[in-house]
Amino acid sequence: MWNFLKGTVTGISSLIYPAQCIGCRRSETIFCAECNRNWLLEPSLIQRNPFPIYAVAPYDKVVSRIVLIAKEEANTFAQELLARAIVKSLTTISGLTNQEFALVPIPSRNSSIRRRGEKFLIPILKKAVTELNSESDNRFSIADILNLHRKVKEQSALNAKERLANMNKAHHVVLPPAMERELRDKALIIIDDVVTTGSTMASAFSALKERNLTVIAGVGACASPTRLLIR
Repeated sequence: MWNFLKGTVTGISSLIYPAQCIGCRRSETIFCAECNRNWLLEPSLIQRNPFPIYAVAPYDKVVSRIVLIAKEEANTFAQELLARAIVKSLTTISGLTNQEFALVPIPSRNSSIRRRGEKFLIPILKKAVTELNSESDNRFSIADILNLHRKVKEQSALNAKERLANMNKAHHVVLPPAMERELRDKALIIIDDVVTTGSTMASAFSALKERNLTVIAGVGACASPTRLLIR
């Protein structure tokens, strides 16, 4: 219901106000070529060990706004941009055919889920899975099995050392035995919206490995520009 209301408000607003780029808010188009430039890049390998992590868009002011409105406003265009970036990296990873992959989203904080009405990565991953399964011999599914088992601080206000401490062993896996047996036959890929220090993915990786699940990679829609220098 909440997402329906937000979508209705967005639709009415578009009738009242002229079209405006959702990135820079300057161009009279929904998304101008300049703002789209970072989303057209090819995936970069931003971490090699202990597991590879890929991302597409450098996290700058415009990209951060796209992520924000995808999260807080459930903006469908912004969600599509994140989904396409994730699809690009997943296509790079899943080069072999006839494989089964499970996409494991990084969970939001409980307070964020209550405010937004859902885990914001789920609709984005549904878009990605639909596209991937229609265009690939591989099979993709979503495994929403990670939870936070303690309170964590908002990462954006922390430095690298504080982020690592904040997320250290913050995740745990929640799944029934039958699903665990099913996932043992799949390759797991951890998904997040933004990768900065990698501390959040490291915590998720540790939790999944403790359950003897096979994590082959991580994917962020975007990443800190300094991390994207790794090729």
